[in-house]
Amino acid sequence: MRLAAALFCLTLAALSSARAATEDFTVLVGGAAVGHVKVTQDAATIAIDFDIKNNGRGPTIAEQLSLDASGLPSAWTITGATTFGSKVDEMFERSAQGARWRDSTGDGGAEDASARLYVGQNASPWALGLYARALLRATDRKLPVYPGGELTLSAGDALQVSDGTATLAVRQYAISGLDLDPAYILLDAENALFATISPRAVVVRKGFEGEEDRLRELAVGLGRDRFESIQAKTAHRYSAPVRIRNVRVFDPRGMRLSAAQSVVIHGRTISGLQPLDSPATPGEVTIDGEGGTLVPGLYE
Repeated sequence: MRLAAALFCLTLAALSSARAATEDFTVLVGGAAVGHVKVTQDAATIAIDFDIKNNGRGPTIAEQLSLDASGLPSAWTITGATTFGSKVDEMFERSAQGARWRDSTGDGGAEDASARLYVGQNASPWALGLYARALLRATDRKLPVYPGGELTLSAGDALQVSDGTATLAVRQYAISGLDLDPAYILLDAENALFATISPRAVVVRKGFEGEEDRLRELAVGLGRDRFESIQAKTAHRYSAPVRIRNVRVFDPRGMRLSAAQSVVIHGRTISGLQPLDSPATPGEVTIDGEGGTLVPGLYE
């Protein structure tokens, strides 16, 4: 009986250990470790410790998540401080009656009880892996999200990474809809987060810090390829002069806007500012500025 009881206790301990999982990431900027993301998951409950101190500045965040059967957050609290010390006290809760949330903009809610994903305003980088896994399960890899909008996921290349002794297969993904530019991440074969990457900073699984330079270069290349693709699809090159009608020009010396007028550009030169009712020269390309503002010297 004593042996059976001991084996039973050992089995319970093993099951408990199997349920609890940890993930540990290093935040790297310019080759220096400036922070960490530590994740502990016990069944459907997740605790996250996220801290960055780069030149003394950075967020300090604690998160608690509860996941439903589909892997989406049913409850999420995010507390701590932003990079410049503003208090973070964010929450999300979803039930059959709908969803409610609170972030720095105030309280919000929706009666729609569909299992939509919440995007944390001050969430740690680990959340990107959570979003990606939800998107991988979604039709067309698209999901409407709270507080509003839609996320989409696109898959990139597979690659091998190394910790110096062993290699690991990962795949690159881009998440669009969070910001003006996509967020680039790497997932392993189990779709667990391996890294978030950008040209300046990398958050990478502990033990793989030696891949930082390579991952930052990967992010540079992904951004370059995206801009080249946008350029190829949207850029226009005109051999004729271009007349932009109905725009106001900002005068930086006088700190004022002009009246509505036309701006004529020939090649790389602004060849004239003309009254709005000036007739176009034959052969010009005319673009309606729709009352917008032109600022000399700015581009993109």
